[in-house]
Amino acid sequence: MSIPELATIMQSLLGPRAIELALKTRFVQRASKVDGGVFARTLVFGWMSKPDASLQDLAQTAAATGVTVTPQGLDERFGPVAAEFLQALLEETVSHAVRAQPMVHPLLGRFAGVFVQDSTIIPLPDSLEGVWMGCGNASGPTAALKLHVQLDLTTGALKGPHLAPGREHDRHSPAQKAALPKGALRIADLGFYDLRTLADYDAQGVYFLTRVLNNALVYDEKGGRMELEQLLVHCAADEIDVPLRLGCTVRVPVRIVARRVPPEVREQRLRRLRDIARKKQQPMSRRTKFMAGWNIYATNVPSEMLSANEGHALMRIRWQIELLFKLWKSEGHLDESRSRNQWRVLCEIYAKLIGLVIQHWILLTCCWRIPDRSLTKAARTLRPFAASIVSRLHSLPEICNILQLLDRILPAGCHLNRRAQLNSYQLLLPGALA
Repeated sequence: MSIPELATIMQSLLGPRAIELALKTRFVQRASKVDGGVFARTLVFGWMSKPDASLQDLAQTAAATGVTVTPQGLDERFGPVAAEFLQALLEETVSHAVRAQPMVHPLLGRFAGVFVQDSTIIPLPDSLEGVWMGCGNASGPTAALKLHVQLDLTTGALKGPHLAPGREHDRHSPAQKAALPKGALRIADLGFYDLRTLADYDAQGVYFLTRVLNNALVYDEKGGRMELEQLLVHCAADEIDVPLRLGCTVRVPVRIVARRVPPEVREQRLRRLRDIARKKQQPMSRRTKFMAGWNIYATNVPSEMLSANEGHALMRIRWQIELLFKLWKSEGHLDESRSRNQWRVLCEIYAKLIGLVIQHWILLTCCWRIPDRSLTKAARTLRPFAASIVSRLHSLPEICNILQLLDRILPAGCHLNRRAQLNSYQLLLPGALA
Protein backbone atom coordinates (compact mmCIF):
# COMPACT_ATOMS: atom_id res chain seq x y z
CA MET A 1 0.00 0.00 0.00
CA SER A 2 1.27 3.46 -0.85
CA ILE A 3 1.74 6.22 1.73
CA PRO A 4 -1.05 8.43 0.27
CA GLU A 5 -3.48 5.47 0.35
CA LEU A 6 -2.62 4.72 3.98
CA ALA A 7 -2.92 8.37 4.96
CA THR A 8 -6.37 8.56 3.34
CA ILE A 9 -7.60 5.48 5.26
CA MET A 10 -6.32 6.83 8.58
CA GLN A 11 -7.87 10.26 8.02
CA SER A 12 -11.25 8.83 7.00
CA LEU A 13 -11.36 6.17 9.72
CA LEU A 14 -10.61 8.54 12.61
CA GLY A 15 -12.55 11.43 11.13
CA PRO A 16 -15.84 11.14 9.22
CA ARG A 17 -16.30 7.41 9.87
CA ALA A 18 -15.71 7.73 13.62
CA ILE A 19 -18.23 10.62 13.74
CA GLU A 20 -20.83 8.49 11.92
CA LEU A 21 -20.35 5.52 14.23
CA ALA A 22 -20.55 7.73 17.33
CA LEU A 23 -23.96 8.97 16.16
CA LYS A 24 -25.11 5.50 15.15
CA THR A 25 -24.25 4.00 18.55
CA ARG A 26 -25.65 7.12 20.28
CA PHE A 27 -22.34 7.78 22.00
CA VAL A 28 -22.80 11.34 20.72
CA GLN A 29 -26.42 12.53 20.71
CA ARG A 30 -25.99 16.27 20.23
CA ALA A 31 -23.44 18.74 18.91
CA SER A 32 -20.29 18.59 21.02
CA LYS A 33 -16.69 19.66 20.66
CA VAL A 34 -15.73 16.11 21.68
CA ASP A 35 -17.34 14.26 18.78
CA GLY A 36 -16.61 10.67 17.82
CA GLY A 37 -13.53 11.64 15.82
CA VAL A 38 -11.96 13.70 18.60
CA PHE A 39 -12.67 11.04 21.24
CA ALA A 40 -11.27 8.24 19.07
CA ARG A 41 -8.14 10.16 18.04
CA THR A 42 -7.49 11.18 21.65
CA LEU A 43 -7.59 7.64 22.96
CA VAL A 44 -5.95 5.87 20.02
CA PHE A 45 -2.96 8.18 19.67
CA GLY A 46 -2.78 9.02 23.36
CA TRP A 47 -2.21 5.37 24.26
CA MET A 48 -0.09 4.78 21.14
CA SER A 49 2.24 7.56 22.30
CA LYS A 50 2.25 6.45 25.93
CA PRO A 51 0.74 2.98 26.63
CA ASP A 52 0.28 3.77 30.34
CA ALA A 53 -1.12 7.26 29.70
CA SER A 54 -3.13 8.89 32.48
CA LEU A 55 -6.30 10.92 31.98
CA GLN A 56 -4.15 14.06 32.10
CA ASP A 57 -1.92 12.65 29.34
CA LEU A 58 -5.01 11.92 27.25
CA ALA A 59 -6.30 15.45 27.82
CA GLN A 60 -3.00 16.75 26.44
CA THR A 61 -3.45 14.56 23.36
CA ALA A 62 -6.93 16.06 22.90
CA ALA A 63 -5.33 19.50 23.09
CA ALA A 64 -2.99 18.47 20.27
CA THR A 65 -6.09 17.94 18.11
CA GLY A 66 -7.24 21.47 18.93
CA VAL A 67 -9.90 20.53 21.50
CA THR A 68 -9.76 21.41 25.20
CA VAL A 69 -11.23 18.80 27.52
CA THR A 70 -10.49 18.16 31.20
CA PRO A 71 -9.33 14.79 32.54
CA GLN A 72 -12.61 14.58 34.45
CA GLY A 73 -14.55 15.32 31.26
CA LEU A 74 -12.84 12.40 29.56
CA ASP A 75 -13.38 10.10 32.54
CA GLU A 76 -17.11 10.82 32.54
CA ARG A 77 -17.37 9.61 28.94
CA PHE A 78 -16.16 6.09 29.69
CA GLY A 79 -19.25 3.90 29.85
CA PRO A 80 -21.02 1.02 28.07
CA VAL A 81 -22.03 3.24 25.13
CA ALA A 82 -18.44 4.46 24.67
CA ALA A 83 -17.30 0.83 24.67
CA GLU A 84 -19.94 -0.02 22.06
CA PHE A 85 -18.75 2.86 19.88
CA LEU A 86 -15.08 1.90 20.11
CA GLN A 87 -15.87 -1.75 19.43
CA ALA A 88 -17.74 -0.69 16.27
CA LEU A 89 -14.78 1.48 15.26
CA LEU A 90 -12.41 -1.46 15.84
CA GLU A 91 -14.57 -3.66 13.58
CA GLU A 92 -14.43 -0.93 10.95
CA THR A 93 -10.64 -0.74 11.35
CA VAL A 94 -10.00 -4.44 10.80
CA SER A 95 -12.25 -4.44 7.72
CA HIS A 96 -9.53 -2.54 5.81
CA ALA A 97 -7.18 -4.78 3.83
CA VAL A 98 -3.80 -3.12 4.26
CA ARG A 99 -0.86 -5.13 2.96
CA ALA A 100 2.72 -4.60 1.86
CA GLN A 101 4.23 -5.72 -1.42
CA PRO A 102 4.74 -9.51 -1.21
CA MET A 103 8.21 -10.53 -0.06
CA VAL A 104 10.22 -12.09 -2.87
CA HIS A 105 11.37 -15.30 -1.22
CA PRO A 106 12.20 -18.69 -2.73
CA LEU A 107 10.26 -20.65 -0.07
CA LEU A 108 7.33 -18.36 0.74
CA GLY A 109 6.96 -17.52 -2.95
CA ARG A 110 5.90 -21.08 -3.74
CA PHE A 111 2.53 -20.38 -2.19
CA ALA A 112 -0.26 -17.89 -2.88
CA GLY A 113 0.23 -16.54 0.62
CA VAL A 114 1.42 -18.16 3.86
CA PHE A 115 -1.25 -17.62 6.50
CA VAL A 116 -0.52 -18.19 10.20
CA GLN A 117 -3.41 -18.06 12.64
CA ASP A 118 -3.57 -18.04 16.41
CA SER A 119 -5.33 -16.41 19.34
CA THR A 120 -4.46 -14.70 22.60
CA ILE A 121 -6.48 -13.91 25.72
CA ILE A 122 -6.82 -10.58 27.56
CA PRO A 123 -8.05 -10.91 31.19
CA LEU A 124 -10.82 -8.48 32.15
CA PRO A 125 -12.34 -7.30 35.44
CA ASP A 126 -14.77 -9.91 36.79
CA SER A 127 -17.61 -7.39 36.49
CA LEU A 128 -17.38 -7.70 32.67
CA GLU A 129 -18.34 -11.37 32.72
CA GLY A 130 -21.69 -10.49 31.16
CA VAL A 131 -19.91 -8.83 28.21
CA TRP A 132 -16.99 -11.22 27.60
CA MET A 133 -17.22 -14.46 29.56
CA GLY A 134 -13.98 -16.17 30.56
CA CYS A 135 -13.37 -19.74 31.65
CA GLY A 136 -14.57 -19.04 35.17
CA ASN A 137 -12.45 -21.74 36.77
CA ALA A 138 -8.92 -22.35 38.02
CA SER A 139 -7.59 -22.42 34.43
CA GLY A 140 -8.69 -18.93 33.51
CA PRO A 141 -10.31 -15.63 34.56
CA THR A 142 -14.04 -15.14 35.06
CA ALA A 143 -14.13 -12.47 32.34
CA ALA A 144 -11.75 -12.48 29.38
CA LEU A 145 -11.52 -11.35 25.78
CA LYS A 146 -10.05 -13.64 23.12
CA LEU A 147 -8.43 -12.11 20.03
CA HIS A 148 -8.33 -14.22 16.87
CA VAL A 149 -5.71 -13.10 14.36
CA GLN A 150 -4.49 -14.38 11.00
CA LEU A 151 -1.20 -13.06 9.63
CA ASP A 152 0.03 -13.43 6.04
CA LEU A 153 3.80 -13.85 6.27
CA THR A 154 4.31 -12.75 2.66
CA THR A 155 2.47 -9.40 2.72
CA GLY A 156 2.13 -8.84 6.48
CA ALA A 157 -1.64 -8.40 6.07
CA LEU A 158 -3.75 -8.94 9.19
CA LYS A 159 -7.18 -10.53 9.36
CA GLY A 160 -8.46 -9.45 12.72
CA PRO A 161 -8.18 -9.11 15.57
CA HIS A 162 -11.67 -10.61 15.76
CA LEU A 163 -13.19 -10.56 19.25
CA ALA A 164 -14.68 -13.53 21.07
CA PRO A 165 -15.41 -14.56 24.68
CA GLY A 166 -12.35 -15.92 26.44
CA ARG A 167 -14.04 -19.28 26.96
CA GLU A 168 -14.70 -19.83 23.22
CA HIS A 169 -12.65 -22.62 21.64
CA ASP A 170 -10.22 -21.71 18.87
CA ARG A 171 -12.07 -24.00 16.46
CA HIS A 172 -14.94 -21.48 16.51
CA SER A 173 -12.64 -18.69 15.31
CA PRO A 174 -13.92 -16.64 12.32
CA ALA A 175 -10.63 -17.52 10.62
CA GLN A 176 -11.06 -21.28 11.17
CA LYS A 177 -12.81 -21.82 7.85
CA ALA A 178 -12.09 -18.49 6.19
CA ALA A 179 -11.67 -18.67 2.42
CA LEU A 180 -8.03 -18.70 1.34
CA PRO A 181 -6.58 -18.38 -2.18
CA LYS A 182 -6.01 -21.62 -4.06
CA GLY A 183 -2.38 -22.56 -3.60
CA ALA A 184 -2.06 -20.74 -0.25
CA LEU A 185 -0.53 -22.39 2.81
CA ARG A 186 -2.30 -22.32 6.19
CA ILE A 187 -0.23 -22.92 9.34
CA ALA A 188 -2.08 -23.43 12.61
CA ASP A 189 -1.47 -24.87 16.06
CA LEU A 190 -3.35 -27.65 17.83
CA GLY A 191 -6.11 -25.34 19.05
CA PHE A 192 -7.38 -25.12 15.47
CA TYR A 193 -6.91 -28.84 14.72
CA ASP A 194 -10.05 -30.15 13.01
CA LEU A 195 -10.04 -32.92 10.41
CA ARG A 196 -13.17 -31.70 8.63
CA THR A 197 -11.59 -28.27 8.16
CA LEU A 198 -8.39 -29.85 6.81
CA ALA A 199 -10.39 -32.00 4.40
CA ASP A 200 -12.32 -28.94 3.15
CA TYR A 201 -9.11 -26.97 2.55
CA ASP A 202 -7.59 -29.93 0.73
CA ALA A 203 -10.63 -30.12 -1.55
CA GLN A 204 -10.32 -26.38 -2.27
CA GLY A 205 -6.67 -26.67 -3.32
CA VAL A 206 -5.41 -24.93 -0.17
CA TYR A 207 -2.32 -26.38 1.51
CA PHE A 208 -2.00 -26.83 5.26
CA LEU A 209 0.74 -27.51 7.80
CA THR A 210 -0.37 -28.41 11.30
CA ARG A 211 0.62 -30.15 14.47
CA VAL A 212 -1.37 -33.29 15.24
CA LEU A 213 -2.85 -34.80 18.39
CA ASN A 214 -0.80 -37.39 20.24
CA ASN A 215 -3.62 -39.92 19.97
CA ALA A 216 -4.31 -39.30 16.28
CA LEU A 217 -5.14 -42.34 14.15
CA VAL A 218 -3.47 -42.87 10.78
CA TYR A 219 -4.10 -45.34 7.98
CA ASP A 220 -1.65 -46.69 5.42
CA GLU A 221 -2.38 -47.16 1.71
CA LYS A 222 -3.86 -50.63 2.38
CA GLY A 223 -6.21 -49.31 5.05
CA GLY A 224 -4.15 -50.59 7.96
CA ARG A 225 -4.88 -48.64 11.12
CA MET A 226 -2.30 -47.50 13.66
CA GLU A 227 -1.67 -44.74 16.16
CA LEU A 228 1.06 -42.17 15.69
CA GLU A 229 2.86 -43.59 18.70
CA GLN A 230 3.04 -47.01 17.02
CA LEU A 231 4.47 -45.42 13.89
CA LEU A 232 7.26 -43.72 15.84
CA VAL A 233 8.05 -46.50 18.35
CA HIS A 234 9.25 -48.75 15.54
CA CYS A 235 11.18 -45.97 13.81
CA ALA A 236 14.94 -46.40 14.08
CA ALA A 237 15.69 -43.15 12.22
CA ASP A 238 15.54 -39.68 13.75
CA GLU A 239 13.21 -38.44 11.00
CA ILE A 240 10.27 -39.81 9.04
CA ASP A 241 8.29 -38.44 6.11
CA VAL A 242 5.56 -40.87 5.05
CA PRO A 243 2.26 -40.56 3.10
CA LEU A 244 -0.71 -41.67 5.19
CA ARG A 245 -4.37 -40.90 5.78
CA LEU A 246 -5.16 -38.99 8.94
CA GLY A 247 -8.32 -39.57 10.98
CA CYS A 248 -10.92 -42.27 11.32
CA THR A 249 -14.25 -40.88 10.06
CA VAL A 250 -12.68 -38.23 7.82
CA ARG A 251 -9.52 -39.67 6.30
CA VAL A 252 -7.39 -36.80 5.05
CA PRO A 253 -4.46 -37.66 2.73
CA VAL A 254 -1.34 -36.18 4.33
CA ARG A 255 2.37 -36.53 4.80
CA ILE A 256 3.33 -37.21 8.41
CA VAL A 257 6.61 -35.40 8.98
CA ALA A 258 8.33 -36.11 12.30
CA ARG A 259 11.74 -35.37 13.76
CA ARG A 260 13.25 -36.54 17.03
CA VAL A 261 14.16 -33.58 19.27
CA PRO A 262 17.46 -33.24 21.18
CA PRO A 263 17.49 -34.76 24.71
CA GLU A 264 17.64 -31.34 26.38
CA VAL A 265 14.50 -30.21 24.50
CA ARG A 266 12.67 -33.39 25.51
CA GLU A 267 13.62 -32.86 29.16
CA GLN A 268 12.43 -29.25 29.04
CA ARG A 269 9.08 -30.39 27.65
CA LEU A 270 8.74 -33.11 30.25
CA ARG A 271 9.33 -30.63 33.07
CA ARG A 272 6.58 -28.41 31.70
CA LEU A 273 4.22 -31.38 31.25
CA ARG A 274 4.89 -32.56 34.80
CA ASP A 275 4.01 -29.12 36.13
CA ILE A 276 0.72 -29.19 34.18
CA ALA A 277 -0.07 -32.73 35.41
CA ARG A 278 0.69 -31.68 39.00
CA LYS A 279 -1.65 -28.69 38.79
CA LYS A 280 -4.42 -30.85 37.33
CA GLN A 281 -3.64 -33.63 39.84
CA GLN A 282 -3.50 -36.13 37.00
CA PRO A 283 -0.76 -38.65 36.18
CA MET A 284 1.21 -38.15 32.97
CA SER A 285 0.58 -40.96 30.50
CA ARG A 286 3.29 -43.10 28.94
CA ARG A 287 2.24 -41.88 25.50
CA THR A 288 2.65 -38.23 26.51
CA LYS A 289 6.15 -38.92 27.79
CA PHE A 290 7.12 -40.68 24.58
CA MET A 291 5.63 -38.11 22.22
CA ALA A 292 7.48 -35.29 24.02
CA GLY A 293 10.57 -36.54 22.22
CA TRP A 294 9.24 -35.72 18.74
CA ASN A 295 8.13 -32.79 16.60
CA ILE A 296 5.24 -34.10 14.51
CA TYR A 297 3.41 -32.30 11.73
CA ALA A 298 0.90 -33.18 9.05
CA THR A 299 0.75 -31.51 5.65
CA ASN A 300 -0.83 -31.98 2.25
CA VAL A 301 1.98 -30.13 0.45
CA PRO A 302 3.70 -32.53 -2.00
CA SER A 303 7.25 -33.50 -1.02
CA GLU A 304 8.63 -32.14 -4.31
CA MET A 305 7.21 -28.73 -3.34
CA LEU A 306 8.15 -28.74 0.37
CA SER A 307 10.86 -30.87 1.91
CA ALA A 308 10.69 -32.11 5.49
CA ASN A 309 13.43 -29.62 6.47
CA GLU A 310 11.47 -26.76 4.94
CA GLY A 311 8.31 -27.88 6.72
CA HIS A 312 10.07 -27.82 10.09
CA ALA A 313 11.43 -24.35 9.29
CA LEU A 314 7.96 -23.03 8.44
CA MET A 315 6.57 -24.37 11.72
CA ARG A 316 9.27 -22.38 13.50
CA ILE A 317 8.26 -19.31 11.48
CA ARG A 318 4.75 -19.76 12.96
CA TRP A 319 6.13 -18.03 16.05
CA GLN A 320 6.00 -14.72 14.18
CA ILE A 321 2.37 -14.38 15.25
CA GLU A 322 3.36 -15.10 18.87
CA LEU A 323 5.94 -12.33 18.58
CA LEU A 324 3.20 -10.03 17.29
CA PHE A 325 1.10 -10.76 20.39
CA LYS A 326 4.17 -10.21 22.55
CA LEU A 327 4.73 -6.84 20.86
CA TRP A 328 1.12 -5.82 21.51
CA LYS A 329 1.30 -6.78 25.18
CA SER A 330 4.85 -5.94 26.23
CA GLU A 331 5.25 -2.74 24.20
CA GLY A 332 1.60 -1.72 23.72
CA HIS A 333 0.50 -2.75 27.27
CA LEU A 334 -2.68 -4.17 25.73
CA ASP A 335 -3.41 -6.28 28.81
CA GLU A 336 -2.63 -3.51 31.33
CA SER A 337 -4.60 -0.55 32.66
CA ARG A 338 -4.10 1.92 35.47
CA SER A 339 -7.87 2.11 35.99
CA ARG A 340 -10.31 -0.04 37.96
CA ASN A 341 -13.33 1.31 36.12
CA GLN A 342 -14.60 -1.66 34.11
CA TRP A 343 -15.79 0.47 31.17
CA ARG A 344 -12.64 2.51 31.00
CA VAL A 345 -10.64 -0.74 30.95
CA LEU A 346 -12.75 -2.07 28.06
CA CYS A 347 -12.56 1.24 26.16
CA GLU A 348 -8.80 1.23 26.69
CA ILE A 349 -8.44 -2.26 25.19
CA TYR A 350 -10.54 -1.37 22.12
CA ALA A 351 -8.70 1.93 21.57
CA LYS A 352 -5.30 0.32 22.01
CA LEU A 353 -6.24 -2.41 19.53
CA ILE A 354 -7.21 0.22 16.96
CA GLY A 355 -3.87 1.94 17.57
CA LEU A 356 -1.94 -1.34 17.32
CA VAL A 357 -3.58 -2.20 13.99
CA ILE A 358 -2.76 1.30 12.66
CA GLN A 359 0.77 0.88 13.99
CA HIS A 360 0.99 -2.42 12.06
CA TRP A 361 -0.20 -0.66 8.89
CA ILE A 362 2.54 1.96 9.24
CA LEU A 363 5.22 -0.66 9.85
CA LEU A 364 4.03 -2.63 6.81
CA THR A 365 4.24 0.47 4.63
CA CYS A 366 7.59 1.71 5.94
CA CYS A 367 9.74 -1.30 6.85
CA TRP A 368 8.16 -4.64 5.87
CA ARG A 369 10.47 -4.71 2.84
CA ILE A 370 13.48 -5.06 5.17
CA PRO A 371 14.18 -8.81 5.64
CA ASP A 372 15.86 -8.43 9.05
CA ARG A 373 13.35 -5.92 10.40
CA SER A 374 12.69 -5.70 14.13
CA LEU A 375 9.05 -4.72 14.67
CA THR A 376 9.81 -4.04 18.34
CA LYS A 377 12.49 -1.49 17.48
CA ALA A 378 10.27 -0.02 14.77
CA ALA A 379 7.32 0.35 17.19
CA ARG A 380 9.54 2.12 19.72
CA THR A 381 10.77 4.48 17.00
CA LEU A 382 7.22 5.16 15.84
CA ARG A 383 5.80 5.93 19.30
CA PRO A 384 7.18 9.51 19.66
CA PHE A 385 5.62 10.40 16.28
CA ALA A 386 2.07 9.61 17.48
CA ALA A 387 1.55 13.18 18.78
CA SER A 388 2.69 14.63 15.44
CA ILE A 389 0.33 12.34 13.52
CA VAL A 390 -2.72 13.19 15.61
CA SER A 391 -2.06 16.93 15.43
CA ARG A 392 -1.84 16.81 11.63
CA LEU A 393 -4.55 14.28 10.87
CA HIS A 394 -6.75 17.03 9.42
CA SER A 395 -4.27 17.59 6.58
CA LEU A 396 -3.62 14.77 4.11
CA PRO A 397 -0.35 16.30 2.79
CA GLU A 398 1.00 16.71 6.32
CA ILE A 399 0.18 13.11 7.28
CA CYS A 400 1.96 11.97 4.11
CA ASN A 401 5.00 14.05 5.09
CA ILE A 402 5.22 12.34 8.49
CA LEU A 403 4.79 8.88 6.97
CA GLN A 404 7.45 9.64 4.36
CA LEU A 405 9.78 10.70 7.18
CA LEU A 406 9.10 7.39 8.95
CA ASP A 407 9.69 5.60 5.66
CA ARG A 408 13.24 7.00 5.74
CA ILE A 409 13.87 6.56 9.46
CA LEU A 410 12.53 3.06 10.20
CA PRO A 411 14.65 1.09 7.70
CA ALA A 412 17.78 2.88 8.94
CA GLY A 413 17.82 1.61 12.51
CA CYS A 414 15.22 -1.10 13.04
CA HIS A 415 17.26 -4.21 12.25
CA LEU A 416 17.42 -7.39 14.30
CA ASN A 417 20.41 -7.88 16.56
CA ARG A 418 22.86 -10.60 15.63
CA ARG A 419 22.61 -13.73 17.77
CA ALA A 420 23.91 -17.30 17.85
CA GLN A 421 20.54 -18.85 16.96
CA LEU A 422 19.19 -18.13 13.49
CA ASN A 423 16.53 -15.44 13.23
CA SER A 424 13.34 -16.29 11.35
CA TYR A 425 14.34 -14.52 8.15
CA GLN A 426 17.67 -16.42 8.19
CA LEU A 427 15.88 -19.76 8.41
CA LEU A 428 14.28 -19.00 5.05
CA LEU A 429 17.49 -18.06 3.26
CA PRO A 430 18.77 -20.47 0.58
CA GLY A 431 21.20 -22.94 2.12
CA ALA A 432 20.29 -22.11 5.73
CA LEU A 433 18.47 -25.41 6.28
CA ALA A 434 21.51 -27.39 5.19
